[in-house]
Amino acid sequence: MAQFLADVFAAFATVPFISFVLIYVIAYVRTKSKKESIRWAIHITMLLLLFSVSGMIKAITESTAIFWWMIVLLVVIAVLILFLQWKIRQQINLGKAIRSVWYLGFVLFAVTYIVLIPIGIFTYYGKM
Repeated sequence: MAQFLADVFAAFATVPFISFVLIYVIAYVRTKSKKESIRWAIHITMLLLLFSVSGMIKAITESTAIFWWMIVLLVVIAVLILFLQWKIRQQINLGKAIRSVWYLGFVLFAVTYIVLIPIGIFTYYGKM
């Protein structure tokens, strides 16, 4: 059963944009709310993109610690957002900061995924 779940996760992480659409449709059927369905799709696809981009960078550069650098990047973004909240409003809203980091991470990793696809293809065929 664990192997089956790992295989399903790997399949979804391989094509996160198709996964996004599939998750959106499932969430929409369940909730009947477009806004809530998009949120669910973004949250789950963000995790898929995190692992997918990490795997792509690892395959292209043969780096082993890239996943942790991506986590550090998200933490640095969170610290910057919290600092800006404190500087502008003199108060911190942790929930809003976490959501902002999550959505910014989604956009950042989606763009990175799109950029890495051709780089990975050229790298793979360049080694042949």
